[in-house]
Amino acid sequence: MIKSYANEILRLNDALIQEIQTSSAVTALRIGMPDDYAQLLLPRVINEFSKRNEMTEMQIVTDLSTTLSKMIDQGDLDIAFVTRHEGIDGLKLLDERLSWVTVPDSRVAMDTPLPLALFPEGCGVRRNAIEALNAIGKRWHIAYCSNNFSSLKTAILERQAIGVLPDRAVPKDLIRIGPEYGLPNLHSSELLVKVNQQAPASIVRLATFLSHAFQVGVSTPPALQGDATVAGLGDHPD
Repeated sequence: MIKSYANEILRLNDALIQEIQTSSAVTALRIGMPDDYAQLLLPRVINEFSKRNEMTEMQIVTDLSTTLSKMIDQGDLDIAFVTRHEGIDGLKLLDERLSWVTVPDSRVAMDTPLPLALFPEGCGVRRNAIEALNAIGKRWHIAYCSNNFSSLKTAILERQAIGVLPDRAVPKDLIRIGPEYGLPNLHSSELLVKVNQQAPASIVRLATFLSHAFQVGVSTPPALQGDATVAGLGDHPD
């Protein structure tokens, strides 16, 4: 199944370029991703992507990876960036290092039981954090739970809990903490991209371009060209 994604992208390449260059219609691209990524990385990607694709309407959906994966399967999204979790498949983009996060000078990480601000069950990062705490016998409790990262961040900023984020998604007003607070190291989280194989050719092309921009996390992703190899998607068989 994984190979079919890459093969389909390659097969459609010539048709995609021709369609994008000649079409004047507005294309809607339905994108799904966890809320922490959407708030902290997506603005840069959208800014540059929109400059190069003026006729594309970007429809953003934020939810848990398990939900986004199902939406792809049901045809409700064109592309989703998800973290690996039981039952989720896709093309591996990269390994994301995870960190415990809090505000400077906060002592809440020393509390027992440890108060946590995490996404709901079904989130791979949540499971990673809880398993790591259980492995060292550290007591914890979920103090705040939400699909919305802004709500979790507020609890962290108010020194009511600590959270867990991919290193790339840690905002400037939070800091990373670890063993110095008696916290265990966290396993990396695998970031996957899942593309709706029933999407039209133009959508698949735009989705693969976005995958590259999202993977490198830079402010100026490469211009849309004829290269169908996006973000090394064919280099990471699952």
